[in-house]
Amino acid sequence: MTTKITEGSKIELYTKFIDFQTKNEQDGFLQSLIELKPVAKKKPINDKEVGRKKPKGQSYVYWLSGSEGKIQVCKTAFQSVFGISSDRIRRLCNLLKEGKSPQDKRGKGHPGNAKSVDLILEIQNHINSFPVKKAHYTNEEWNYLDSKLNVKIMWQMFKNIKPDIEVDYQFYLKIFNGHFNLKFGQPQVDTCCTCEELNVKIKSPSLNDAAKRATIAELIVHKRRADKFFKKLHAVKEKTETDPTIAGLSFDFMQNLQLPQIPIQDTFYLRQLSVSVFNVHDLRSGRARFYLYHEGIARKSPDEVCSFLFDYINENVGQHVKHLDLFSDSCGGQNKNHAMVRLCLMLVAQGRFQFITHYFPIRGHSYLPCDRDFSMVKRKIRKMDRIYLLKEYAELIIESSKKMNFEVKIAKTEEVLHFKEWWPQFYRKNAISVETQGRATHRNNKQHFHVTQFMQFCYSHETVGVVKVRSFIDGAEEHTFQLTEPSVIPPSPMSQAYQDNIPINEKKMHDLRRFLPFLPKEEIIQSFYSDIYNWSTCVKE
Repeated sequence: MTTKITEGSKIELYTKFIDFQTKNEQDGFLQSLIELKPVAKKKPINDKEVGRKKPKGQSYVYWLSGSEGKIQVCKTAFQSVFGISSDRIRRLCNLLKEGKSPQDKRGKGHPGNAKSVDLILEIQNHINSFPVKKAHYTNEEWNYLDSKLNVKIMWQMFKNIKPDIEVDYQFYLKIFNGHFNLKFGQPQVDTCCTCEELNVKIKSPSLNDAAKRATIAELIVHKRRADKFFKKLHAVKEKTETDPTIAGLSFDFMQNLQLPQIPIQDTFYLRQLSVSVFNVHDLRSGRARFYLYHEGIARKSPDEVCSFLFDYINENVGQHVKHLDLFSDSCGGQNKNHAMVRLCLMLVAQGRFQFITHYFPIRGHSYLPCDRDFSMVKRKIRKMDRIYLLKEYAELIIESSKKMNFEVKIAKTEEVLHFKEWWPQFYRKNAISVETQGRATHRNNKQHFHVTQFMQFCYSHETVGVVKVRSFIDGAEEHTFQLTEPSVIPPSPMSQAYQDNIPINEKKMHDLRRFLPFLPKEEIIQSFYSDIYNWSTCVKE
């Protein structure tokens, strides 16, 4: 009969041991392999042997069962096979001696300094009671508390409100840091004038209760209408992730950059070359394309917006996309105008898309994905003290995205199409809505097509040449305008908006020449500014 267990049996036993789901199951399995026996032979105690321990009343036998049968092993071998500690074996032996099954009691103790759940909830409710402000011009959404607050002030306020509850500052701080993602002191920018006006009116001591309630109700309605834009944007983004036939685009101009950017005190008073940055952001992928050019190449008119958006759609939006959702602010000279409406009508009439919906936010609530892209770019540019070329701006824009989601296209004058001249050839400028046509509606109640009055524009292949508009996103009132006949399918514009480079202000050119002593002698920089200095100029008042 063999007295050794093979390596295969050891592996099989260990595998069986670790396959148990709980520690109780493991301990039960181990205890079943330990046998309690009385001591076979006791050695009598000699009174002369001082310090000798009392003889044991029992002994333990350890077994391993494998393909070779049940084999008795020593404690060391038993411990080695299962990879357990001697303390664990001692505990199992003591339980076996007492006739008890092993029970896992870890984590069931209650610390003496533990706080009650009710106290934690009280602190959380107190922190949640403070109003927060949201920072929208960042790549992550941060919530900010008032700049006059800090955690110690909040803790003191909690103690004043709940004097019967004893809680120290360290515990309050622990709850604040562990359960909340809040910061202090972020100032708001580009706030809504309506919100500011209503908030000031609500706080006015001269306002009676009835007027105050009416103002509060007006503010609530205003904010709900503003939130419609962001809810629609998030809903479209979720749809684009699951439905490849839907695409969502957000587009906007960034604040102008300047060339050259040099940290010299005298240049602060000099006019510089303005650089325009137009951004188109894809909601599905999070990728964005920037169109970069200076003021001598193009302007910031509907021609540029329509041309760049048209170019992006042709190059980046696949033919499988049938429903296009657009999001932009309500700037009349760029995004919300007759040229943009006719571009969408043309895309539907040509069969490029079956449906197009263009959403505009309420003024002061126009926080777009583009704004977060711009924030990333600005943080990168602020770290640079010297910038001389458009190419350098392009490289900084690309590097500002850690996920490499940005691309840059340096625009050319000939790429800007003359949309403002193109659309009057095929579309009417004004029309009366279908719902208010006829003698049944008084002339003062007839709805004319004023682009600035509406927040949602819908275009469909089922009604070519027709745009349906709403004063508010998903509003109940809808107006239908027939801007051309259904049989009219206009061609894409072909003529250029500018036949030559755009002249630069003569006074600005004079200031630009004063930068010449500060420009590096590198050939590429000298060549770029040599072209600028030879640019045509004009006189502006």
